[in-house]
Amino acid sequence: MHVDESQEGEENEGGEQEQEQEQEQEQEQEQEQEQEQEQEQEQEQEQEQEQEQEQEQQTEQQTSQTQFMLEAIEAAERYRDKGGGTDMLSSDDEDIPEEDRAALDNVIEEYLEELEANSFDNPPCRYDGHPDVLVAGGRGVNVTDQPLLQSYSFSQDRWRIEMSMGFSRLHPAACAWRGSMLVFGGLESTHPLDVVERFDRGSGRWFLEGRMPEPLFGCGAIELQNRIYVVGGRDRNYRTLATVRSWDPREGKWQVAGESGGEPDRCCRRREADMLGPRAMFGCCKLDGRFYVAGGQDVSVNKMLKDGADLYLDTVESFQPLGSLSIWRKEPSLRQRRSGPAMVAFRGRLFVIGGLNSEDFGMMDVDSLDPTFDMDWRKEPDLLFAHAGASAVATSDEILVLGGSNVVPGSFMTVCERYTRRKLAKEGEGQGKGKRRWQLMPCLPFSTEGAAACIFI
Repeated sequence: MHVDESQEGEENEGGEQEQEQEQEQEQEQEQEQEQEQEQEQEQEQEQEQEQEQEQEQQTEQQTSQTQFMLEAIEAAERYRDKGGGTDMLSSDDEDIPEEDRAALDNVIEEYLEELEANSFDNPPCRYDGHPDVLVAGGRGVNVTDQPLLQSYSFSQDRWRIEMSMGFSRLHPAACAWRGSMLVFGGLESTHPLDVVERFDRGSGRWFLEGRMPEPLFGCGAIELQNRIYVVGGRDRNYRTLATVRSWDPREGKWQVAGESGGEPDRCCRRREADMLGPRAMFGCCKLDGRFYVAGGQDVSVNKMLKDGADLYLDTVESFQPLGSLSIWRKEPSLRQRRSGPAMVAFRGRLFVIGGLNSEDFGMMDVDSLDPTFDMDWRKEPDLLFAHAGASAVATSDEILVLGGSNVVPGSFMTVCERYTRRKLAKEGEGQGKGKRRWQLMPCLPFSTEGAAACIFI
């Protein structure tokens, strides 16, 4: 009996020891697993920190490169405006670190090479002859308003940079007047402007022509019967207006519908007729002595609360100055709502080009109308790219669409397209009948959206 009891005791002790060993092994395994998990977490944290550091470094590099480019542009503008030598291009500003100056000098050199590649072989700000197309202001890739003036020559089929305006201008209005370009209003940062500037193509310089009755942006301008008509737009309180203002450049006096809202010495008593409804960011052009406006926006707080879909317009109006009998006439509505379209008159038809649709996407659509005979707008060949906030001009043979933003607002472009009705030979068929279509043309030197353009032919 004693032997059996001792054996059982030994067996029990052995079983307990085995259990203890198993527990110790389990604890060791748990500790190892915990340590492995901690190590993995630490590694993940280190990787995340490294990725964040890399992203920060990339952001700093991009910011530094952007700053370099801005400094280069300023240096090149000083060079271009003052007509000095290479000493004006050295990065000797005190706030630029010593180690960054060589890199900045390289950027300046690259910028000037690009500038020269997009320029004619003439002195800065002067032409052997005159520019045919001018594109003023707008907003570029750095999402800032620009004082840039870019010009195009049909004979040389190239762009160049002209002397900058005195003010940065987003969504200004512009029109041609006796061989010069007049620019009205626009948005400088968040401040609407009332300043009128004139660019003389002969001297390549800007001149201050006075002030409008009130600051405006997103308006349109057209010359009719030796007067300049500036219509619609938004005022300093960002209200969308239906007001029509006319200006005689020879006298410097303004006529405004209703209350002038301007200083008495800038306005005379005669009033112009208001549009049928307020609008801004619209297309406008003249055809057969009439002034046409199409699309755009009518943005007000009450309207936004009621129906956001109605902010973009499909309405079209026309105006012919007839003294006291001047009135606005409703024209056939567009096929769809558009904000920021371009508009030109081409071979007796109105063309409305691109813009933003009601979902804020850029449009490739082009529509045309003969206001004398047509009851509805006709679809024309689509653009090669979507253009919103683009500028457009037309000759007797072609339409030019210049810059804008693509697909979504903010994707600024240098792309320019031309629409021609010349006969195009088909492959293997001699001359054939040809067809109308859009083709690429030389790109703008700098991307721009919300600029104003004029043509001189």
